[in-house]
Amino acid sequence: MTLGEKIKFVRWITKGITQTKLSQMVNVTSVAIHNYENDKSMPSLPVFVAICDALNVSPNEMLQGVEL
Repeated sequence: MTLGEKIKFVRWITKGITQTKLSQMVNVTSVAIHNYENDKSMPSLPVFVAICDALNVSPNEMLQGVEL
């Protein structure tokens, strides 16, 4: 899984959060979340950490992979 796929999986499948809700939680646009999830861009380190915090997943877990 790519990082974007992992973010999307945890956001939607595991947590049931919309892109809009996550974007509000981390103070970025929903377009930015869409671009991260579709691997069109990468979040900066502070935004990545904020995404992990919002999804209640450690950055290490997110980078290592999502257990299916």
